[in-house]
Amino acid sequence: MSGSRTTLPRSCAGEAFSWLQIEAGSFISCEASTPLTRFDAGVDSSQDAIERQSAKPAFQVLIYPAIPKDMKLSKETPPAFLLCGENDRQNISQGLPELYLSLKRAGASAELHVYSGVGHGFGMRETLRGPVSLWTARFHEWLDARGLLKAK
Repeated sequence: MSGSRTTLPRSCAGEAFSWLQIEAGSFISCEASTPLTRFDAGVDSSQDAIERQSAKPAFQVLIYPAIPKDMKLSKETPPAFLLCGENDRQNISQGLPELYLSLKRAGASAELHVYSGVGHGFGMRETLRGPVSLWTARFHEWLDARGLLKAK
């Protein structure tokens, strides 16, 4: 880990996202512009590296997800990489393309992959065959195209 921290600070999700952004920074650039609100007795130097990071994710990856009905989408919604198999449950195999269209209507960036002949839970197994076996390459290309990868 970077800095002097050896454990995840505090238990709130925002701190966890910020910590992940710092640690993932060696291979993923997670620049986001939303500031954190904090109380520091007026001393700027009391912020550590984690507290100076935004809690807004730079991107989202939804792989055969359950899709909440009440998602609030806007052009500020983080870019999305969406992935499922055509033989997954209907709420996923049809719901994910519907989410893609909703994201696009909201002005958000999204990329959708629905792989033919596969169902739920294909993961990253070495035994995968066919186009779905290359989904991680598509994800890497998606990250790179958005400038989210950087050389170590």
